[in-house]
Amino acid sequence: MLFEKLLLQNHEVLVRDTGSPINRFQLNIPIYRALLRDDITLDPRLANNIFPAAVAAWQHDIQTAKLHSGAKREDIANYFVEYNIIQEEHHNEPHQIVKPWDFYDEVDTTKTGLVRNLRVAGNENVLHFNEDSLNSSMSSKIIMPEADGFSIDFSQEKIDLYSVDPSSRGFLTCHNYGIHNPGSWVMVNLLRIWAIQYLNAAMTQLHERGILTEQNLLTSSSKPLP
Repeated sequence: MLFEKLLLQNHEVLVRDTGSPINRFQLNIPIYRALLRDDITLDPRLANNIFPAAVAAWQHDIQTAKLHSGAKREDIANYFVEYNIIQEEHHNEPHQIVKPWDFYDEVDTTKTGLVRNLRVAGNENVLHFNEDSLNSSMSSKIIMPEADGFSIDFSQEKIDLYSVDPSSRGFLTCHNYGIHNPGSWVMVNLLRIWAIQYLNAAMTQLHERGILTEQNLLTSSSKPLP
């Protein structure tokens, strides 16, 4: 099914190590156009609901992946221990706190319920979508796979599905979440996995409602951003 090809895969979106002492790690995660429509609604707690599964997938990922050049083995090993997630309130909002590390989910959404900011609180990392860019003449971020600081490994078919500019063949042109104040590779990787799982769940919601059908996916690459 074409919809299944739309879903983000773990190997397609990677953390890039620039080697720079400032903002060393870069991460950009494409957002499919239908999620940006103003006539849809998404569950504003969807990202929070997915957080426990994302933490489990993240721990498995860092345990099984080869040692990243930007992470020390002893730093990664700190996250190999058993953990538990407890429910507590912070600033009068419910959060899921991961013990023993004491980080928790912090999510900010747009009026439609789409995540605007995804943050592992207690850590400097935050993934951000600039909602104002929707009304800007510079609305589309141009992303070249494995170039210009981005690590997006999409097939040409997937580039065509995601791009909002059908004339930019070979380039991926779409809105995306970008990392701000990146800290350690371990924490940036948690945000990467959480965002991938969130976007896939959000697209699945639209698919189940009949908004993302096989037919409109076939024709979407020739249409402008809704």
